[in-house]
Formats: sequence, structure tokens, C-alpha cells
Amino acid sequence: MRNIDLQADEPVFVPAILEAMFGDAHGVIATVLETFCTSMDQQMQLLQAAQAAGDTLSQQQIAHRIKGAARMSGALALARTAERLELAARGAHMTADA
Repeated sequence: MRNIDLQADEPVFVPAILEAMFGDAHGVIATVLETFCTSMDQQMQLLQAAQAAGDTLSQQQIAHRIKGAARMSGALALARTAERLELAARGAHMTADA
């Protein structure tokens, strides 16, 4: 597995995104983050299965879901990585279709 280099000025997590939605409701934010982590575990299992099967369309769709959930949860580094994966899978899928 390759390491992904993050720029020093790129935030990994931006709690202000959740705070903008939920204010100072820390219990709600904690629940949202718990749900996000559980969902990411599930999405990663699906992504690994799609990769093992060579299913680039599913990889693209899963990466898209990860990107959206990560952005909504403030996990911007994960969102950026998922976006790169989505674009790579889209390119691979289009190449396979051609």
C-alpha cells in the first residue's frame, strides 16, 4: 500500500464543519462521528471486495459515497483521497468499456 503525502497546509479533519451543522451539541457530533466510522468500515470492506473483483464501476461508486460522507463529517483528507480514487476508477472503467 502506498503512503499518501498530505500537504502541510491541508487539514485532515475540520471540526468546524460539524459544528456549523450541530453547534455545540457535542453528543450529537460524537454520534455522527461514530456512525461515520462504522460506515467507513463497511465501505472499506466493500471497496476491497470490488478491488479484488476488478469491478471498477463499483469502486467508483463506493469512492463517491466515501467522498460525500467524509466531506459532510469534516474528514477532508479522506474526502480528497476518495475523490482521487473515484476519478482513477472512472478512468479505468471508461478504458475497460472502450
